[in-house]
Amino acid sequence: MDTMTLDLMYTDVLLTYVADTYRTTYPAEHARIARAVALVEAGHVALQPAGTALVRSQKGQATYTVNGHCNCFDRSATYFCKHRLAKTFARKLA
Repeated sequence: MDTMTLDLMYTDVLLTYVADTYRTTYPAEHARIARAVALVEAGHVALQPAGTALVRSQKGQATYTVNGHCNCFDRSATYFCKHRLAKTFARKLA
């Protein structure tokens, strides 16, 4: 097994662990957590040097700047939105 394969396996295991931890802590957010994982896996999260992240929507039609807040529609319905969760997960993998 080459180094790249091991790195991808490690990243996958770590992302699964982080997501499972959030699912346990926030069981009502299971669907949002799954969508956030999908964003990270699809490479839709770009961490920025200033601590923000650019998170593309799942359909790729919009990009959200996430800096602890997000201006997406979903953010008003709950504390978390999938974009904020995706940023958190990506930072834990970095």
